[in-house]
Amino acid sequence: MNPFEAKPKIEDEFLAYTFEYMSMANRRGLKLSDELARTDMRMSQESLGKNTIGICRWSPLGTLKVRIYGPWWNGAGEEQRRTLVFHELNHCLCMRSHNHRGGDYAHDAPVYDVGKGYLGDMCPASIMHPIMIPTQCLRTHQEHYDEEALESCRD
Repeated sequence: MNPFEAKPKIEDEFLAYTFEYMSMANRRGLKLSDELARTDMRMSQESLGKNTIGICRWSPLGTLKVRIYGPWWNGAGEEQRRTLVFHELNHCLCMRSHNHRGGDYAHDAPVYDVGKGYLGDMCPASIMHPIMIPTQCLRTHQEHYDEEALESCRD
């Protein structure tokens, strides 16, 4: 790591979710600790872009930078917070795009739909959906989302 880049840090708000994610990854035999050591996850009070509540970027100096939009976070429920952290860690640590088991989601994919990328009740089939999944879907399908989250992760 470049000495001119700040040491990566995961802010306290995200630690429990990050620990849970890493525990799930470890149980699957995924070795992501090197990537996690380079991850800098912080709250941003500034806009991350239109309709963007979280973002993962790779620094040219090797740090994986996750930013979470603070005003959204402050109004979000537990399920949504957990899902956003898992979603962004999947981008950074697993190199996943906005995809599901059958392909990629369009950037403007509807939250509820039928067919590829959606479950029988029209909830998104993946936490990698580009729009925050409704809380009811998260509660109904948490086990599915947890399993799917790391299924396509590279180690």
